[in-house]
Amino acid sequence: MAALQVVQHGDRQQVRTLLAQYLERVEDGGVFAIRVNGSGTDVRHNHDVVEHGESGSFAVRYTAGPKEGLTVFFWAAIELDQAIRAAGFAPILWLRPQSTWRDPAELGQWLQWEGIYYKA
Repeated sequence: MAALQVVQHGDRQQVRTLLAQYLERVEDGGVFAIRVNGSGTDVRHNHDVVEHGESGSFAVRYTAGPKEGLTVFFWAAIELDQAIRAAGFAPILWLRPQSTWRDPAELGQWLQWEGIYYKA
């Protein structure tokens, strides 16, 4: 199963529930690939930070731009990895950062975590 850019829509509770629902659907011996927004992202459009996590994760509610009104969660790697491994998964490809510089570079970067896990 692949969850690419989906387990990030909502606040912490909503995305953790969504992640758990995806993980429950993976059969024993199955593989789960994930890619989500990372907490190192320079959030581009106007927003309000609505949540901070101890590990560095955070959620924003966009106040302008194409995502206006949406709440989006930016995962810390440790929080994401622990949630997946706690559900009985082992890493095949450890979470790694994928960074894309915005154009122009002064707008910062978009950081994503991506990894692949095996359900034991």
